[in-house]
Order: sequence, then structure tokens, then C-alpha cells
Amino acid sequence: MHTTDQQQTQEPSSQSSLTAHQNRTESLASTLDAWRRVLVRLDAALHWEQPATLGALLAGITLLFVLIAWLQPPLITMAALACLLAAACDYLVPCASQLLLPNDWSQADEQRYTDLCSRLVRYWDVVARGAETLVKWRRDRPQVYLAVTVLTLLGLMLIGERINNLFLAYLAVVALLLAPGLRRSGLPQRAMAQLIGKLRSGRKTE
Repeated sequence: MHTTDQQQTQEPSSQSSLTAHQNRTESLASTLDAWRRVLVRLDAALHWEQPATLGALLAGITLLFVLIAWLQPPLITMAALACLLAAACDYLVPCASQLLLPNDWSQADEQRYTDLCSRLVRYWDVVARGAETLVKWRRDRPQVYLAVTVLTLLGLMLIGERINNLFLAYLAVVALLLAPGLRRSGLPQRAMAQLIGKLRSGRKTE
């Protein structure tokens, strides 16, 4: 009886969570509506469905970092240029997409756009839960919070001291762009499975 009541309590909770997720997805889709044509094609490129677009994107990112390394602008100047570029893209890209991209918008495009917004909401939830975990550790387990924070920052300091920071930033951006396609292709999972298989076979041999 107690199990049945508990299941009945959990069902409305899960339904409420699903409804909240759908509402947030719809709100985000409405906010990004001007970008939907660009976002759908960018999502296809990042999942390696449009290799030419992905190649052009990686080439553009590489050229940008090469220019930064060549010009070596001050930090404030680089931050101002980044904000200026973001503001220009926010205005120009939706306008350019209406002129350059086809106006046809199929049901498949709409479904893909909705799925993309849903994934963005989930990613934000992961970040928010991570922040909440850190706040909880700081309140309830200050020793663990201090140890994790200090070790993480020291590790970043050592890495930044030994490797060029601009090169690290470039690698981080490229990894971020390649991550969706890698996850879809299953290459990391297969590589991890092969590594685990080799480790197990090595232990059996010993």
C-alpha cells in the first residue's frame, strides 16, 4: 500500500517536471525564433550532417585565433571586440538568414528546432545543478569544497603555466564544436570500451 502511494506521489511530480521543461523549451524557442534557420543548420553541421559547413566553421575559428595570436591585442581590447562581434551577430545574422537561407520551413525543421531548444534547456539544468552542488558543499561540507576548489585551481594554474593560454582556448573551442558529432558517432564510447577490454584482458593474462 505504501509503495502504491509513493508511486502515485512520484507520478504527479514527474508530470509537473515534464510540463515545466516543455514550458521552458517553448519559451526559449520563442526567444530564439529569429535564429531558428541558422540554429537548425548549425545543429546539423555540429552533428556532422553537413561536413562542408563544419569545415568552414572550424576554418573560421582557426583564422580568428591566428589573427589574435598575430595581433596580440590587450585583454580589454579583445573583450570589447568580442562583445562588439556578439552584438553585430545578434543583429546581422537573423537578417542575413532571412535573405540568404531558403524560406521553406518543414515539419522536420520545426521538430529539430524544438529538440535543440530542449537540449539547451537540459544543458542549462546541468550547469545549474552543478552550481547548486557547489553551494551545498560550501554550506554542508566546507572541507570538501575547499579541497576541490584549491586542487582544481592549482591544476588550472599549472596547465596554464606550461601551455600557451590562447592555444588552450583554441583547443577548448574546437573540442566544444566537435563534441556533438563525436557523441553521435559513438567514437568515444567505442574507444572506452576497447580500452576497458584491453585492461581486463591484461589483468586476466597476469
